[in-house]
Amino acid sequence: MYGLMFFLHIAGLCIWFGSMVTILILLLILRKDLANETVAALTKRTVGIANRITHPSATVVLLSGITMLVLIGMDQYGNLPFWIHFMEQAGSLVILAFLVLISIAGRKVTRHIAENKLDLANKSLNRYLTFMIVLALGVIAVIYVVSAKIS
Repeated sequence: MYGLMFFLHIAGLCIWFGSMVTILILLLILRKDLANETVAALTKRTVGIANRITHPSATVVLLSGITMLVLIGMDQYGNLPFWIHFMEQAGSLVILAFLVLISIAGRKVTRHIAENKLDLANKSLNRYLTFMIVLALGVIAVIYVVSAKIS
């Protein structure tokens, strides 16, 4: 069971982080011409697709991580190294912040584009991209601590 959860954890992380970086790059390119109707529609669609890919994969990472901790057992919890505690706490915080912030910011972007409020759409898109960059750096920090197994 632990092996399956570990596989789901790593697969979910790959899909989540990979799609997050890809969407980030695409939206950075698209934001330059948001006044173009076709680009605005593509931006709106990209944000919608981003939520359908990144949210489930981030949820898989969170749930598989929790399951792995439960499988380790609470009696062993105090004896775990720092990097596991960091992965649990910082990783969970990054995932939950991602799910909340990206949902709210993405909804604002799509709403402003739909209402043809380009000034607000640009501001919302910039905020969305800022959240994505900060959270991607958070994921990288967690990956670094875990891969280096910092104790």
